[in-house]
Amino acid sequence: MNSSRLNLLLTIAAVVATAALYAFGFALDPLPWLVWIAPLPMLLLAPRLGVWSVVTASAVAWLLGGLRLYWYFYDAIQFPVPALLAIAVSTSVGFAACVLLFRALVLRRHFALAAVGFASAWVAFEYLMSLLNREAAGNWYSIAYTQADLLPVLQTASLAGTAGIAFLLMVVPAAVAVCFAPGATVSAQAWVGGGVAVLLAAALGYGFARPQPSDDATRTAALAYPRDDGSAKVGTPEHQRVFEQYRDGVRDLAAEDVVTVVLPEKLVIVDKKHKDDYFAQWGKVARGAKINVVLGMELEEQDHVSNAAVWFPANGSEPTIFRKHHMIPGLESYLKPSDELTFVPGPDSWALAICKDLDFVDFVARYREAGATIIFAPALDFDTDGWWHSRVAVTRGVEQGVSLVRAGQKGLVTVSDQYGRVLAEDAEVAVAEVGTNGASTVYSRFGDWLVWVSLGMTALALVFAVRRKAVL
Repeated sequence: MNSSRLNLLLTIAAVVATAALYAFGFALDPLPWLVWIAPLPMLLLAPRLGVWSVVTASAVAWLLGGLRLYWYFYDAIQFPVPALLAIAVSTSVGFAACVLLFRALVLRRHFALAAVGFASAWVAFEYLMSLLNREAAGNWYSIAYTQADLLPVLQTASLAGTAGIAFLLMVVPAAVAVCFAPGATVSAQAWVGGGVAVLLAAALGYGFARPQPSDDATRTAALAYPRDDGSAKVGTPEHQRVFEQYRDGVRDLAAEDVVTVVLPEKLVIVDKKHKDDYFAQWGKVARGAKINVVLGMELEEQDHVSNAAVWFPANGSEPTIFRKHHMIPGLESYLKPSDELTFVPGPDSWALAICKDLDFVDFVARYREAGATIIFAPALDFDTDGWWHSRVAVTRGVEQGVSLVRAGQKGLVTVSDQYGRVLAEDAEVAVAEVGTNGASTVYSRFGDWLVWVSLGMTALALVFAVRRKAVL
């Protein structure tokens, strides 16, 4: 077999392998360990191919690996085709650029910088994507969320956010590839392989040691019954059925000594005519059952409609209304966003949010800075993204050290603590004692420090990648 045919076969094999690993690793229902090795086939091959072969193969591998996600964007989120194509092309080109940078540095014998530069470039790229898609997606898109069920790995988010996890996911396979790169000396292999091994061991050691028992806790629940239709409008027979179903569910949870229960987002539509009577109705339920109720609704107010989460306190006092900040483009264009944080009355730093708000790092950071230690969030998912969307929220909690009670209808209802431990989870009802004292984090204090380091490292890598010809 001649060398050109062998290279073609190896290239096809690498493309298929990387695409398959990302298809099942970077997915709405990920197999998390696959992400650690997903780029390895392309990285192993990159120094042995020409520039355009590397770019084409890497871009195709990422594009094929992302088809499941792209279909979700199109089918569930209803992304316009031009926007979907822009995401597919930009992410594919971004991954290809990172692989090309790795190749250039390996060929110039900058082996340590090749591993670090590849990981840094990916972190920088994810950050750029979050800026460009800020209104549409916030911080929803990152390979880091694939690790949300691996608690020791997830703790890195308390140090450096999703950037820290993404860096680990990319630097480990890059270091392995360096160890097998053409021209890599024993010394380079030892320094790169050993250095990254120490880094990984330190991160996992910290991850195992960090989670602590909660000194203070409250019994909470998230409740979301299945539904096939949309929000029930108050005053209709359908609404009466929904009201009775959830009223009975709330009473059952109160009998289990639950202090606070969260119900789904946009469960009902409340117009101005019915608002007072409807609020009084739920106020009576909360007071009678001696349980705090957080209910999601579309609420007509003056000349606009809000996506609201309403706190009905167990003591019968006035309800508290939170209005959603971040709307889904297109699907929620008729709703007016707010920018006000909302704490519930009382001595505890308990806060309210809604679904997509938890996709945004800055939103949760504002709450934590204001003293929040637990966030109650009605939510509404798209059937297939229940795990992913819940874990985005769980990761926000780890970053800022806050507990979360999230009722995701058409998804998962989840109770998680300030360390990202999922204490209870189900399709309909989750009940758990959750910590209310919060946890301090490096990330809540210093923010995206690793992103800025990664931007600097990427710039440095680019300088070394182009300043002299390859020597291999």
